[in-house]
Amino acid sequence: MIESTVIHFRDVALVFGLQWFPLLGGSALKTVRRRARQFKATHFVLAGDPAPAVGLAGLSRQVMRSGAASFSAAQSVAGLHTGGTASFTLSVGPGKWWFVGVHEGAVIARTDIFAANPQEFDALVQDLRRSYPRMLCFGPTGSAPDFTFDDLARMQVSGARLQAASVWRHHRFALSGRRGPFIGLLCVLLLLALAVWWWMSSRSDDRTAAQRRQVQAFTAWDKAQHAVLQAIHIHGVVGSQLLLKELYQVKVDPGGWRLTQVDCRARANVWRCEAYFKRDQAGADSRSIRLALGASSKIRFIGVDAAVKEWSFSASGLPLDNLHVASASDNDADWLSAVQRVRQAFARIHVARPSMLVIQPPHDKQGQLFIRPVGLPTYQVRSLRFDGPLRSFGLLLADMQDIRWSRVQLKRSNAVQPTVARSELELFMQGELYETTATPS
Repeated sequence: MIESTVIHFRDVALVFGLQWFPLLGGSALKTVRRRARQFKATHFVLAGDPAPAVGLAGLSRQVMRSGAASFSAAQSVAGLHTGGTASFTLSVGPGKWWFVGVHEGAVIARTDIFAANPQEFDALVQDLRRSYPRMLCFGPTGSAPDFTFDDLARMQVSGARLQAASVWRHHRFALSGRRGPFIGLLCVLLLLALAVWWWMSSRSDDRTAAQRRQVQAFTAWDKAQHAVLQAIHIHGVVGSQLLLKELYQVKVDPGGWRLTQVDCRARANVWRCEAYFKRDQAGADSRSIRLALGASSKIRFIGVDAAVKEWSFSASGLPLDNLHVASASDNDADWLSAVQRVRQAFARIHVARPSMLVIQPPHDKQGQLFIRPVGLPTYQVRSLRFDGPLRSFGLLLADMQDIRWSRVQLKRSNAVQPTVARSELELFMQGELYETTATPS
């Protein structure tokens, strides 16, 4: 007896572990009747063209009484890949992997099975390759599948819906002369029902194509957004702390030279900095500043009285795609409140209105643009600028988790009268705060 596995996604029951058999000719009804009786199946799926196959399922009474629409997960995958041959290995939970192979819109026999780890399918994959040399493999060691189980449940491919097999079961009474007319009428009705079913399935081709494009659009947009988010490195608390530490280590009076300014710019995930010095004492020369800053320092001289030290260091940023940034509403409530509490310690703070993070719309092989799918997370960015004493930025360090800095300038001025918001060492930091919208568009 067949025992199939049912997993609910949304309000749809996806059925796994069907027994699949190719239909190589003869009467499809006769084959289905014989197979259903042999395996005591409760439901079946008949699909695939030009290579039809039948899948037999065994559902528990609890599942049948639930009234939820039941769809074969394997045939749903086959309905999305009606050309060529492919195999898919997906995780359905801790320590449980599912494997299915499809060919020309039909499920391949011996697939639609489970294992504790994907390596247990290797022998079967090699065996299938002998029959299907051009079979594409999708899974943890290859390309990622272009669908999820939620996608299969949402699309509800009509050709994958399970049909009750009770009419195919072996009856307890024999085909005697008295029962013959009844059975003959039943077979005619079944033939008519099957013809109607095939006709309705053919009408669903357009709907299946639209559903397939929805999956392709989501995959293409997710890939495009992933590429953009991976290129954005968020410095966060750790990266900001390393940057401030680097500024504190800059010498202000090395060898009779006076620091006037430090200018740092972010390039990818690296900070490139320049420290500007002016000769401040009569005995100061190029040797004295090299000795004070270290022989390995890269120093260039501008005329007689100016020198510039150049160096770079890792920004220690993480790709935005790897982080769970706060939402816009959370930042309005929490992050802005933290900034407002320390506002008096800064000469100037500017937080711009948020703007959407631009993702270039992807297109298909024919050059047609994919419409952005519903449910894909959206991001927005706020430009930031902070001016104030170097010492004041430690007050904001704990609230820099979702910030990427683009430029930092440290200026020194002896003419400044120290106050809460002014000091000899003034720091200017420019960057962006990244956040998600309240609800995905």
